Amino acid sequence: MDDLLIRNALVFDGSGADPAVMDVAVLKGRIRAAAPNLSGRATRTVDADGLALMPGIIDSHTHFDAQITWDPQVRPSPALGVTTAVIGNCGFHCAVQAGRP
Repeated sequence: MDDLLIRNALVFDGSGADPAVMDVAVLKGRIRAAAPNLSGRATRTVDADGLALMPGIIDSHTHFDAQITWDPQVRPSPALGVTTAVIGNCGFHCAVQAGRP
C-alpha cells in the first residue's frame, strides 16, 4: 500500500514531453510510479482532477540564504511542489546599513 496516491493530475515530468493526465503513487517520500489509471490503494488519496502536478521540482534560484536561518521549512516552496532548493547562489546579506561597507 502506498502512502499517497494522487489521481488524475496533469503531470509535467520535466522531460520536455507533452503533459499527460496520470496518477502518481508515493511510498516513503519517493515517487514509486506515475502512469494513467494506477491500480492499488494508498493511506491518503488526493483527487487532482483539473490541477497540474510537477513532481520533483528543483528550484535553482532562490533567496533562501538568510531565510533558512529563521524558517527551516523555507516557505512557501514545499507547498508549491519544490522538493530541492539551491541556496547560496545570491550571497548572504541579512542586513546592510546604507553608506557603510
